Amino acid sequence: MKEIDYSLYVITENNPALGITHLQVATNAIEGGATIIQLRDKKAAGNEIMGIGKEIKSLCQEGGCSFIINDDVEVALEIDADGVHLGQSDMSLKEARRLVPSDMVIGVSATSYKEARAAFYEGADYIGVGPIFETTSKDDANAPIGLTALKKICEEINIPVIAIGGITLQNVTDLKKAGVDGVAVISAVTRAKNMVLATKVLAEAIK
Repeated sequence: MKEIDYSLYVITENNPALGITHLQVATNAIEGGATIIQLRDKKAAGNEIMGIGKEIKSLCQEGGCSFIINDDVEVALEIDADGVHLGQSDMSLKEARRLVPSDMVIGVSATSYKEARAAFYEGADYIGVGPIFETTSKDDANAPIGLTALKKICEEINIPVIAIGGITLQNVTDLKKAGVDGVAVISAVTRAKNMVLATKVLAEAIK
């Protein structure tokens, strides 16, 4: 299995209204010290994701950063990403494990202790837990689970746990105290006036 630093996991965003693209977010986040970049786009076609993914993978290789594809196992395989991340409604972990090479990381989203425990026993390599706090990055986000539930998951699940949902510089310390292995952010970077600086400050706080 590949060695991956889960500490600062930046999820890309393509938002024409804000004038930001996946490539721009990835470029700035890598420069700022992100340890993982996840390409996530629910609207783009597979061939479009493939093209963007190849560009971001190249950037990640140059910057010493791991690269994860969201949802799409086929794209992850085609571009030889470091891993794929699955939501609760995506392909099953069992099916994904059958398709991907043994050194490709598989992460799973969990919105509760029950889902986190299930993902652990099914063989996930890491779990993205959340939303921890209120978030505006996902229209269909579940209710926040809070720090107490997060701490229970960190204490009882023996694989890396990454907190997501409403993560800001102000709550990183509380998340570290809860025992997370890393934090995943979208708006904390993509909405910043200076994405490089925002990433750098988060990276320093987490370390």
